Amino acid sequence: MAKIAHLTSVHAAFDIRIFHKECKSLARHGHQVTLVVPHVRDEVVGGVCIKSIPRLRHRLSRMTRTTWRVFRQALRAKADLYHFHDPELIPVGLLLVLLGSDPAALAGGFNLLRAIFADGGLQAAFVNADEVCASIWQRAEHEADHVDGLAALLAELRPHAPPRRGAAAGEAPLLYTRIRSGAGELRFFSAFTTFGAPLDVTLASLRIEHLFPADDATRRALAAP
Repeated sequence: MAKIAHLTSVHAAFDIRIFHKECKSLARHGHQVTLVVPHVRDEVVGGVCIKSIPRLRHRLSRMTRTTWRVFRQALRAKADLYHFHDPELIPVGLLLVLLGSDPAALAGGFNLLRAIFADGGLQAAFVNADEVCASIWQRAEHEADHVDGLAALLAELRPHAPPRRGAAAGEAPLLYTRIRSGAGELRFFSAFTTFGAPLDVTLASLRIEHLFPADDATRRALAAP
């Protein structure tokens, strides 16, 4: 039988559709079911293993901290099939596709720069790796002066650094990303949002990346059941 993980950052643990109609039904048919959900504790109910994450009230917090926590629990589940129930978890689905659900990616704490630039990293999944990796690297260099530990990390990864493309490449407002996947080539354009006049230290360091399907084939692949 399959190992199946349901992921939500919004719904209640015992949501009628997700928990009772989907998760419990799968468990009754012999599947190993994990539900990653905002809840007060980890527990097993009705044959479903509930992995709890803190419930945050504001959508901005859900789209950043909660999404990251869902991703960590999802990766640990090592499932054969992932079902995510909220649009804000689309980046989680993309990362799971790219990582192949490999829990080793969390060894020592997951770091996206290491996951991309280390030997055998995610850059192999990018069709236009030179363009994407150059943009990511240049943005990281820009942040290194005021993010603790980032300069040391870049020095560690420098043997894997992409060729420089000039200052303008890293500052482009849109980044076109092409990803190899089991559903074929997925194409996205992404935009980065920052807060221009933050009054809070957390907002000052916050960067939000928005991924949008760049063609109909990618849109259909993401919408497929």
